[in-house]
Amino acid sequence: SAVVLSCKIPIVEMKTVKDYRDSLAEAMFHCALNQRLFKISRRKDPPFFSCSSAGDVLVNPVKAYIMTSTCKERGTVEALESMLME
Repeated sequence: SAVVLSCKIPIVEMKTVKDYRDSLAEAMFHCALNQRLFKISRRKDPPFFSCSSAGDVLVNPVKAYIMTSTCKERGTVEALESMLME
């Protein structure tokens, strides 16, 4: 089974140094979150087999934050709860 969460937001154009800094912070956030999700997937009885987070442009001017996971059959609720908790 699979779980997909997505949230659409308007794109913020990168015009200033602060915008660039914010984009770096966002990239580091996704990197740290993905490392955390990987560790959870390696537990003895994990809520999901794999899980990842990303933010990307869908179409101009819309950006999407997306989390996906694969889980055991009938484990979608547990996987979703774990994804939202992290």
